[in-house]
Amino acid sequence: MELEEVFHLESVRVIGNDWVVRHDNRYFQVKAQARQYAPAKGKVTVCEWEDERLQIRYRGRAVAWEEIPGPLPVQTVRPREATAKKAKPPTPQADHPWRQDYRKMRPWNKPAIPVAPAIPMASPSASPYPGSET
Repeated sequence: MELEEVFHLESVRVIGNDWVVRHDNRYFQVKAQARQYAPAKGKVTVCEWEDERLQIRYRGRAVAWEEIPGPLPVQTVRPREATAKKAKPPTPQADHPWRQDYRKMRPWNKPAIPVAPAIPMASPSASPYPGSET
């Protein structure tokens, strides 16, 4: 029993905020035990024997733990706009206004529109409302 306490490797680790201890690229979830639990940011000792047994100790006492899978690697996601090729805008056709001479587009260069003859108005002394003679 005493030899077992002497012949093992000890390494000090810090408990994360989620009560996870990392040791040799493995993750161990420390379980809460009644009112005595290992607080976050506390230091624990991970003891490892030759036969690959592990024990996690907090303040000299063994605590219950469970091995969990590690976090998934973060994958970088590129937005679609960055991955898609930018399309070239379409070229305007030959008869498009952008391709015509701007001097021909000026309003004062346009031919005059014939104006319809003016409608003769009644005399100013006449009433604008028919049937109301005063």
